[in-house]
Amino acid sequence: MATVVVITLALVLALGSLAHGADVAELAAAASTHGTVETATALTGLSDKFLSVSFDVAEVAEVFFWNTTHTPIPYQSPRLVALAKALTPATLRVGGTAADWMWYDVDGTVRPAHGYKYTLNASQWDALNAFAHVVGFELVFGINAGPGPRAADGSWVPHNARALMEYSAARGYSVSGWEFANEPNLFVVNDMGLVPPTRFAADMALFEPLVREVYPASKVIAPDVAYQLPIIGEAYPEFMRDFVRDTVLEYNVTLDVVTWHWYPLVSFRLPFPSKLDPWLATVARIMAPHTLDAMDKHMTSVSSIIASYSPDAEMWLGETASASYGGQPNVSNAFASGFWYLDELGQIAAAGGKRVVRQTLTGSDYGLLDWVTLAPRPDYWTALLFKRLVGDAVLSVQLTDGPRDASGDLLVRAYAYCGTERDTVVVTAINLQPATPLELTLDFGATPAARADYVLTAPGGDLGSTSMLLNGKLLELNQAGSLPDLPPLAAVATTPLSLPPASYGFFVVTIDVAACGTL
Repeated sequence: MATVVVITLALVLALGSLAHGADVAELAAAASTHGTVETATALTGLSDKFLSVSFDVAEVAEVFFWNTTHTPIPYQSPRLVALAKALTPATLRVGGTAADWMWYDVDGTVRPAHGYKYTLNASQWDALNAFAHVVGFELVFGINAGPGPRAADGSWVPHNARALMEYSAARGYSVSGWEFANEPNLFVVNDMGLVPPTRFAADMALFEPLVREVYPASKVIAPDVAYQLPIIGEAYPEFMRDFVRDTVLEYNVTLDVVTWHWYPLVSFRLPFPSKLDPWLATVARIMAPHTLDAMDKHMTSVSSIIASYSPDAEMWLGETASASYGGQPNVSNAFASGFWYLDELGQIAAAGGKRVVRQTLTGSDYGLLDWVTLAPRPDYWTALLFKRLVGDAVLSVQLTDGPRDASGDLLVRAYAYCGTERDTVVVTAINLQPATPLELTLDFGATPAARADYVLTAPGGDLGSTSMLLNGKLLELNQAGSLPDLPPLAAVATTPLSLPPASYGFFVVTIDVAACGTL
């Protein structure tokens, strides 16, 4: 049977001072890289909701959220609805720092004076649920575990959470998961006090029964531990391990999903950016091999903890973007972010992760859509192609050679997936050379019969551009505000996969592959 192999290649060809706008003919000869794709068996399955998105709860409650105003999310905008629908099926996760300061006013009860800063009212909650239903998003909501709903002895008080859940159940709202706390290991940083993981584990003995009672079909999700602090990683050493261990072993709580957060770099909004300048997001840093590699040790740690204490739980990267604190202008909202995005998707998929939740769908500089115009940013187009082409399984890719930097780090990365259509496979790769084209030859164990290429580049080679080209044509909404066609270019199947400097792309190859369709 003929198999269509979809190969996504994110090729980073810029580091340090980037060669913008250079003519390909004037650049060095293309670097050659070779590799193999294991097509006999799949590495692991991949959920159709693997690539997912978020709203920050601050946006939903219309309070301060980085550089955006308190303007309500335009849920009824035909453009927003259409662009969101194009990314389904997906999870819409609603959380963020403000979640642990939030009072739920679903019955007119006045917000307590102590421990709360913000209010999510019934109309705001109704509007969010209506939007998720219309779009087809699977909604996950983060419950307040901060200083407000706590007794004198420090234990969590579930009354307000129960009110929200019972209000939602009475109205038939479909909430597929309830999440407990947001980045509890950073509570002390966010002026919420130092709450140890043993305390949160004890709280789960109250939270899980509440979810099982009111929303028996919903997932119990925790703990959203943040690993994004430069150098330190996890601010509270072993928080994740101690929480999961005690939750499961001491309190006999079943975790359906274990979540963690990751931002490789920081934005200019960090309160003390000069102290962390080496981690301030720039175009060069977001594409540096050590930046892309930094996630691996945390991902490996989380995977090991889940395997040891809660092996039936799914691992979700529950919040992520290229830079924390709202994202970095001309990086997080730019073409350069796509190199990091495709690489992270590949790493998490290969490790068996079930969700990568992009912060945010819209809001601040890391939103997939511009907050004001709702125009798609480059990562939206990347996400859209990923959704259309990547399917239900991950395959192993091994590169046997390729260009390296002065530190010996390989400047090409590759990941493989089965595709959305029957008998399709997707491979993603990243190349970090400054100005050299790439020719990638992959051995699939059989001779390809045909190929269609989707090559993505930055206009004029400007990797800080908020625009993107597909096969040389500007990607933008049509005059009616709807998505354009995204046609590939036909290519000779037996030739290497070719990409110009500072580009990434998707390549659809027809070939016999046994692994796809077997899961």
